[in-house]
Amino acid sequence: ADEDIVHGSIKIEKDTLVTVLITNNQGIAKSKDLYLGRYRIVEQKAPYGMTLNREPQIVELTYEGQKESVIFETASFENERQKVQINLAKIMGIDEKFALGMNNEILNVKFGLFADEDIIAANGNAIPKDGLLEEVKCDENGFATFKTDLPFGKYYVQEISTDKHYILSDEKYPVVFEYENQDTETVNITANDGKKIINEIIYGSVKGLKINRENEEPVEGALFGLFNAEEKEMTEETAVLTAMSNENGIFIFEDVPFGNYIVKEIKPADGFMHNGTDYPVTISENEEVVEITAVNDRYPEIRTTATIEGRKKAGATDVFTLEDEVEYKHLIIGKEYTVKGILMDKSTGEPFTEDGKEVTAEITFTAEESNGSITVPFTFDASKIKLETDIVVFESLYSDGLELAVHADIEDIDQTVTVKIPEIHTQATADGKKDVTAEKTIIITDTVSYKNLTVGKEYVVKGVLMEKATGKPFMVNGQEITAEVKFTAETADGEIAVNFEFDGLSVTVETDVVVFETLYHNDMELAVHADIEDTEQTVTVKIPEIHTQATADGKKDVTAEKVITITDTVSYKNLTVGKEYTVKGVLMDKTTSKPFMVNGQEITAEVKFTAETADGEIAVNFEFDGLSVTAETDMVVFEALYHNNMELAVHADIEDENQTVKVKIPEIHTQATAGGAKDVTAEKTITITDTVSYKNLTIGKEYTVKGILMDKSTGKPFMVKGQEVTAEVKFTAETATAETADGEIQMNFTFDGSVIGKDIDIVVFENLFHEDNKIAVHAEIEDENQTVHLHKKIVIPQTGDNSLMGIWTGIIGVVLGGVVSFLLIKFRKKDEDEE
Repeated sequence: ADEDIVHGSIKIEKDTLVTVLITNNQGIAKSKDLYLGRYRIVEQKAPYGMTLNREPQIVELTYEGQKESVIFETASFENERQKVQINLAKIMGIDEKFALGMNNEILNVKFGLFADEDIIAANGNAIPKDGLLEEVKCDENGFATFKTDLPFGKYYVQEISTDKHYILSDEKYPVVFEYENQDTETVNITANDGKKIINEIIYGSVKGLKINRENEEPVEGALFGLFNAEEKEMTEETAVLTAMSNENGIFIFEDVPFGNYIVKEIKPADGFMHNGTDYPVTISENEEVVEITAVNDRYPEIRTTATIEGRKKAGATDVFTLEDEVEYKHLIIGKEYTVKGILMDKSTGEPFTEDGKEVTAEITFTAEESNGSITVPFTFDASKIKLETDIVVFESLYSDGLELAVHADIEDIDQTVTVKIPEIHTQATADGKKDVTAEKTIIITDTVSYKNLTVGKEYVVKGVLMEKATGKPFMVNGQEITAEVKFTAETADGEIAVNFEFDGLSVTVETDVVVFETLYHNDMELAVHADIEDTEQTVTVKIPEIHTQATADGKKDVTAEKVITITDTVSYKNLTVGKEYTVKGVLMDKTTSKPFMVNGQEITAEVKFTAETADGEIAVNFEFDGLSVTAETDMVVFEALYHNNMELAVHADIEDENQTVKVKIPEIHTQATAGGAKDVTAEKTITITDTVSYKNLTIGKEYTVKGILMDKSTGKPFMVKGQEVTAEVKFTAETATAETADGEIQMNFTFDGSVIGKDIDIVVFENLFHEDNKIAVHAEIEDENQTVHLHKKIVIPQTGDNSLMGIWTGIIGVVLGGVVSFLLIKFRKKDEDEE
């Protein structure tokens, strides 16, 4: 009842079950004998396979008049067949490294619903076993629901496709659809008993082999990366996986998901070039192993040996080709390479330039072998280099535009060639000496030492003699003295001789001659040695000099004797050792400045000698008859020095005391007395003493004085009993004034005076001899000093005769007074002479 129904006394309360209706096979159910009122028909039990219709139907029975005995009301109910909803939950394997399972790969998964038995539909249609009923895709959350209205039966769910990175499962997940109850409209079935169906990622691996192309041996230590195929920048950081080759050259990437990848070398092994090859690999099947072989080339190595014409050093003299032999290793046979080089200046570390341009070279070649060599030529004009330069060759090896190897060590001596500046140094000599005597022909030999020339090239050395004092060319007869020599250098360092010849007699004063030399090649000046102060380049042209010291027996005064030898010690300077010279001399009379003559002949002398030293002395002796000299004379020696009849030096100074010897005339003077008196009475024995004063004798020589008494009245020898009265004395001159002896000797003439019958003046004549040569005479008949006055003897009375006593006494007194006076005068004179 849907309301309270009252009929008479009968009351049916609301919600009271009035009746139960059961549908027949046509789905119809009828109810009779119901009271008027409003009823609610509610389905209590659904047909098999149907779900309960819980929507009540309201039916109201109302009175329709007396004419209607039965009132009909219809209610319709529809039942829904019980449905099934088959669900599944899908989960994808995740690989964060490869970013799999995080990119909606699940949307690519598709499942199929299959009949697990033959299913016959109501209309007779059949679905065979394993027939596909529906396909569904998983949503982003991994869920999928089959929406097909299925009859009760046995079914299974199976994955029919998945993301390419995953393994497609062949597992069947059974689903049984059975009627559950009328209250369940839809039966929910989740495949796999409600567990999530997992998809496994397809994993394979990449196995690589790293080998050396040159010998196919394994390479250890190369780092490889596995990259996504879309990766543009392939570095260690962007690599998905990295692996390093082991000692067997093997590297492996494991657990590589399905997909396309690139394997690429990230870092080569030590000593090997980077292999830039991309190795594409694809993992398409689970547990697939993809094998690759990566070939590596060792880094090419280059070493260089630079030379110029096979030498490490060259003189800056010419256009040179520097050849750099580049030795290479580990090249790929058949591959084209290029070697590019540049010359570097070691001192600056900057490129070497010629006229402001770098000097470079390159050569391209195809490697016919892995290890070999190639020569790279660099041509430049070395003569423009003015300072010694170490040139270092830097070389680089290229292939395909990539620099593969570099040899650029500024300190590497193998890469270095030294360009040395040509040098010359000179050693000037004359006959091997630094001094030369100014003679007719002088040859100065300049030994030019050269360095850093190019072997086999022709050079010219040109020289000129310079006068050090003026700094200008040395001139002879208005002409410069030059010389030049052409030569071909047989060695880089050597020497040549350049000879300069000139007339030395034109040199009048001592001169330092300096040799300036210049080295040329192809008319280009390469080196100069021109240092006016360089003693090595200098030869002194010395003027021969002579100076004389004339003496006679070592003295400057000589006595005019029979033989006089004047020795002139000639001191010479600046002669040439080993050469023969002649000194010629003549004696000159200082008074007349003309040659001193003896018997109409000049007194000359000459001496030939060979100079044992540049400076020395020789003695030249001039011998003549000194007795021919009648007056004191200053003899001056004039000397001249000759070589090969050429006069080299003269010493002829009439006023030069050193050249002068004074020839003095021996002199004697006498003082005759008898007993010290000038007047004496002739006695039985009379001794006349003649004191001979001599001058200008030679000390140490023996002389003889011979005397004779002369009768002044007759001028003839005084005769006693028919005999001349003579005396002689030999003596050696021992005392001296200056260099010649002055002194005196006494000679006694004793005779019988009783023979004298009258007064007579006796004069003593003296002659001085040396070696029987009369050298002085004192024979002046009127000379009072030589005279003694002899008086005839007076007879004195005998004792007792006093008549004459007073007279004799007076005479005796006078005589005694005279004697005393004479002695006083003599002693005083003697004292004065001694002073």
